[in-house]
Formats: sequence, structure tokens, C-alpha cells
Amino acid sequence: MKNGKPIKLWTVALLASASAILLASSLLVSQDYEKICPITFRLYPGTKLEISCAARIEQDNVKLSEFLSVLRMNPDVGSYREAVRKISSTEMLPEQRTRALGEQRSLLISRLQKNYPINPFLGTYLEFPKLTTEEGVTISGLEDVIAELARIVSASTYVDAQSVHVELEYLPIKTAAYDAAQVKYGMIPGNEVDMIAHIKTVLAYAPKDAPVTIEGLLPHRKVCFDRE
Repeated sequence: MKNGKPIKLWTVALLASASAILLASSLLVSQDYEKICPITFRLYPGTKLEISCAARIEQDNVKLSEFLSVLRMNPDVGSYREAVRKISSTEMLPEQRTRALGEQRSLLISRLQKNYPINPFLGTYLEFPKLTTEEGVTISGLEDVIAELARIVSASTYVDAQSVHVELEYLPIKTAAYDAAQVKYGMIPGNEVDMIAHIKTVLAYAPKDAPVTIEGLLPHRKVCFDRE
């Protein structure tokens, strides 16, 4: 009985420590979903920067929509669609199906390269495109992105831009990023690139509802996003 009280006190302390750990853990978990952001950045509505950028993106996405329509009617895309349908309906091992689909994709890329020897997105924010599929797979490079767009239009009845997200990156003068931008986009004295717009467009297409995004970069110069 002499040790009864210390044992009880030790037990209480242990339980208290465990409760504190559980509480701390729960707080950490909740913080992942309820982070406090004391500063919010956004463009002041109606400014020249916002209006010019929106108009430029709209023009570029018109080109994207036109390209998707032309791509849908491309006979090579029709042949690819039929080949994929046959492969999908034929009994074969998973690795065989994957290999067969890969071969059809390579063939499609080869044919599309001949159809579009010139970048169809030249001069737009999609000149160097990147696409994220409905499975979350990221695809970079013009040829692979066009092939993926061909896959999408071949498996759907409708594809078009649904929404656009823009993030602006300011390039301080005399920095490596600033100098690299002038080399990449061309140095124009008095009209240097001082900002990069990171643009991501969500593509809506039927019959699937999972979002696909296509994105690229658009340089901003001192005369804003107006076309030269």
C-alpha cells in the first residue's frame, strides 16, 4: 500500500502526457487543412495589366480551340481511334496491351509531326506546352502534348477551355532570372521582359468529367501583354 499513491500519480502523469501528445498531433493534422494566410495577393480589378493579360489569353485560347477542332477531323486521329478501339476490345495480357497502345501512340506522333511541321501554338503561351492528364500524369514537349490532345479528342465528343488560372512572377532587374528571360524571349531595348505569367487552362470534355489541364508561360514587357 505504501507504493499505491506514487503508482497512481505516475499513471495519471502518463495519461496526461499521452493526451498532450494526441492533442498536439490532432492540432498538427488540423493545421494542414486550416492554415492561416495573413496576406492575400491579387491584381487590382480593371487595371491595364489584368485587361491586357485576359485579352491575350483569350486570343491564344481561340487558337487552341481551333486546333482541337482541326485535330478531331484529322484522318490520322481517326485511324488512331480505331486502332485503340480494336486493342481495347482484344483479349491480351496487360503488358501486351500497354506495348500495343504505346506503338500506336508512337505512330500517331510520327504522323502528326508530318501534319504539323510548324508549331501550331507559335507566339502563344502554349508555345512550350505542358499537359496534366486526368490521372495526374504530366506530359511536356510539343509532340507529346499534341499526341495527348489527339487522344483526348478521339475519346470525347467535346473539348474546350473551361477556366484559366494565372500566376505572375516578377523578375527583378539584374538577376539571373531576368537575364535568362531576355535571352529566351528576345532582348528588346526599352521593352524588356519584366514578368512571366504562368497560365494553366482547365480543359472540359465529355463524356469524362475528370479535369485535364494544359499550361505554358507568357512573357510580360513594359508595354504590357499587348501584341506587338
